[in-house]
Amino acid sequence: MLIDFKILSAARGRYSTNFQLMFRVLKASHSLAFIVVMIVLFVTCGLTVSDLFAALIASMPCGWAIIQIALVCRVFLKGCRLWASVEGLSRTYEYIMGSVIFMPIYILSWFPYISEFQTRLLFSQAYSRGLQISKNSYQSDWRN
Repeated sequence: MLIDFKILSAARGRYSTNFQLMFRVLKASHSLAFIVVMIVLFVTCGLTVSDLFAALIASMPCGWAIIQIALVCRVFLKGCRLWASVEGLSRTYEYIMGSVIFMPIYILSWFPYISEFQTRLLFSQAYSRGLQISKNSYQSDWRN
């Protein structure tokens, strides 16, 4: 995976202007190979969507463990000039995990009842004292 990432990230490096067409073809063939492998796994091995979800859930702690092992081996990886790739993989892992964590919150924010539930949770003491928030205006109505 690290070698694959190193090859594909070279398109953003110093070789991108001279070999732009080659890197586009390389990225396209990489994507096509991934799709072919997934189709073969679905057809021959009976892979299901729940298996993919289980693999995603299993890869979360494995990815974190690989990053931690790379941190321990930092001196060796810097000597091999792979540390920039490890940093890139770590950044990508953090972006993906942030998306996975916040996607349910983002989807739930579309529903109007979640907003009302959140308001009740945030102002729970105020509601117990009689504070009511009007939906038509931003003014509060105090009742004694």
